[in-house]
Amino acid sequence: MKNHIIVVLLISLVSCTNSYWSDGITTEINLPNHVSQISATVIIEQGAIGFSALVSASSSLDSQTGPDVIEDAVISVMSGDNTLYNLDANHFDSRSLLYNSSLSSLVSIPNDIPNGQIDLIVSSSNYEEVYATSYMPEKPSPVINYSPEVEVDSLYDGSLLEITDQIELSLLNNLDLDESYLVEINAFFLDVQSQEIEQRNLDIYSQDPRVRELNINSNSSDMDDEYNSRYSLISDETVSNIYNGLENITFFITRDEKPSYYEFQYMICRISSLSPSLAEHYNSVDSYLNQSGSPFAEPDLMYSNISSGFGCFGMMNTYEEQLN
Repeated sequence: MKNHIIVVLLISLVSCTNSYWSDGITTEINLPNHVSQISATVIIEQGAIGFSALVSASSSLDSQTGPDVIEDAVISVMSGDNTLYNLDANHFDSRSLLYNSSLSSLVSIPNDIPNGQIDLIVSSSNYEEVYATSYMPEKPSPVINYSPEVEVDSLYDGSLLEITDQIELSLLNNLDLDESYLVEINAFFLDVQSQEIEQRNLDIYSQDPRVRELNINSNSSDMDDEYNSRYSLISDETVSNIYNGLENITFFITRDEKPSYYEFQYMICRISSLSPSLAEHYNSVDSYLNQSGSPFAEPDLMYSNISSGFGCFGMMNTYEEQLN
């Protein structure tokens, strides 16, 4: 989960230039001067020992340098009058350009984010303060049916096996809430020679209309490969008024195995319930990445619930189950 959080944190939203086509001629329209504002992306997972945050100053596309990372920000996460986290320059990591709560000891690290509204306030000496609200969603309680090796292809006289597993998920559908779930599969293999266990993030895919495969951790060369998504997003958008609308969602999982070199041991299925703001942000980031390779695509703006219009404050709550 850390990987996809970092990937999304490092995607900065900048303002767009405007142009239009007329009789084959491109006409550029000068934009007004851009006033830099704080852009903050903060994602908190229930039960985690800490979190990372990206804080930068927004910039126009005609900037030669792009967004500038802000190193003196103060990041406060509040529940009512209670401060849950308070990060400042002492938490800034110059290598990752992120604020990490683990870099400096905190007076108190909550075991759980409480129910109800959670507030984010981000300030800096040179910029106007920004704020956002979110809430921690409930932990999922899925039913998972695992069917191993529904398809096995043997290559190179059996020295390489291409295996497809299947899982079927059923989740509760709360008709009073907008619900979204992020699905990720991690596999653990035994390295026969070293006898060490190695972990890999597996590709998953689904043909279910309730599922969107995300490209948030893919490179441009494999954007169009339907079998290459490592994260999938389940949404109740099309079944929001059906109490059992999130049942029987089928995923296929692809993995390779070399019997003489590395052998499959087990998988961990991670299902994270997302706050609505985080789900919207992931969807918009995915849309941006999907169209970024097309020179004629209209630019997609990334969703933001930060008061400046740049960044995201979101929360997730994760369920894990081992599949043998």
